[in-house]
Amino acid sequence: MAAAISRVFPNTQHRLCQWHMIKKYRDELKKLYKEHEGLKIKLLTVINHPLTPIEFEAAWSELLTEYGIGENDAIKGIWESRHLWVSAYLKPLYCGRMTSTQGSKSVNKAVKKGFCNEEDMHE
Repeated sequence: MAAAISRVFPNTQHRLCQWHMIKKYRDELKKLYKEHEGLKIKLLTVINHPLTPIEFEAAWSELLTEYGIGENDAIKGIWESRHLWVSAYLKPLYCGRMTSTQGSKSVNKAVKKGFCNEEDMHE
């Protein structure tokens, strides 16, 4: 999908949904949460709070050091894709108020209702 989006919409940037990213690693993260008390809250705070990429990266590094989880595959996967879904990296982008799949579904519904002819959509 990312390749198609960049080809069809060259002036846009493909993003990933935070909810889907966390869900992708849910099982591994659950194991970490059981092993490390307080990790879930701190991880979500690090992901959601920093205002800049520098702040995010500093907080992330601190989190890895505090919990000793830097070699975990889920943590590595979250880190490797951070530019596509962590809000600190996406602030300069206009996203039409979409920050999740739910937001995109709401916008899709509004566009279909107000701007698309139902008959044209089935051709």
